[in-house]
Amino acid sequence: MSERQIPKSDFSSEVKNKILNTATELFAINGFGAVSIQDITDACGIKKSALYYHFEGKEALLEDIFHRFEKNYRHFLDWLTEENRKAELLDEVLDNMFCGEFMETTDSIGRLGMSLILKEQHSNEYAKRLFSEVIFEGSIKQMKADYDRLVDNGVIPASDTKMVATLSMFHVLVMNEIRIHEINGNKLPIDIFEIFDGMRKIMALTLTTPSEQ
Repeated sequence: MSERQIPKSDFSSEVKNKILNTATELFAINGFGAVSIQDITDACGIKKSALYYHFEGKEALLEDIFHRFEKNYRHFLDWLTEENRKAELLDEVLDNMFCGEFMETTDSIGRLGMSLILKEQHSNEYAKRLFSEVIFEGSIKQMKADYDRLVDNGVIPASDTKMVATLSMFHVLVMNEIRIHEINGNKLPIDIFEIFDGMRKIMALTLTTPSEQ
C-alpha cells in the first residue's frame, strides 16, 4: 500500500529550514556519509515523509545547504567590498572583516557551512569548487584588495598583503573547527571570541609594521 499523500499546507518553510539547519549540524560534526535520513528526522522530531516532501534525498539536501551557504557568503563578500571601499582607516577595515556576522548568526548553515564544505571537498565537486573558488581564493582576493587600497592611500606601509590575507583565512577555518568542538560540548582552554580578537590585533600589528627592504 502506497503512503498517503501529505497535503502541502501541513509543511511550511519553517519545517524545511529546520531540516536544513539540523542536517548541516549533523553533517558538519559527523560527516555526510555517517549521517542517515533517519538520524536527521529523529533529530528534527519529524517523519521521513516530511523530509522527502521537501527533498528527494540526502544528496539534494546537501546541495541545498551548499547553495544557501554560497549565496549568503557571496552576499557577505559584496557587503564587505562596499563597506571597505568607504573605509579610510585600517581599524575600519578590520572592524568590517571581524564584524562577527558569521560568528553571531543563529543559522547553522552560516555557522557550520564552512566546516562542512571543508570536510566534504574531497568527495563532493560542489564543495570542492566552493572551498577553492569562493571561500579560499575569493576571500583572499577580497582581503588583499582592501589592504592594497590602504597601502596605495598611504594609510599603512607596503607589506606582503597576500600573505596576511592568506593567514587570516587559515585563522577563519580554524575558528570554524573550534566551533565544532563547542557544539560537541568540549570545554575549550580559551574563549573563541578571545581568539577572534587576538587575530585581529596580530593582523593590525603586521599591517602597520614596515617590511624590511
